Amino acid sequence: MIRLPYLAQIGVFFRDRTNRYAYGLSFAFCALSAAAFYRFLPREDALSLHYNVYFGIDFLGSWQTAMLLPAAALALLLINITLGVFVWRRDKVTSYFLATGTVAVMLLVLVASVLTVYVNY
Repeated sequence: MIRLPYLAQIGVFFRDRTNRYAYGLSFAFCALSAAAFYRFLPREDALSLHYNVYFGIDFLGSWQTAMLLPAAALALLLINITLGVFVWRRDKVTSYFLATGTVAVMLLVLVASVLTVYVNY
């Protein structure tokens, strides 16, 4: 087996259509989450960052604290891409599970972002 440098492995990894679409969709969800927060979240002192059905609003914070959710999602996306490249060389099916799981997590982050903006509007 020919060992490629890491940057060449990333190029081969993203030539695979499943990886390209899954991680592209994940990045789009992450960008939409950050855009929703940046564009629609009010810049007030105290925003509700967590809402519970039983107790109502139970966590307040600044809008900078709200931006930690898309930042953490982007960090998770980069970690999953790195893991996907290493796993893809050995087992493509496991890499595909990691890619589709990343899409699901980023979709949940997008839903959480939209609901957070909705609660604060």
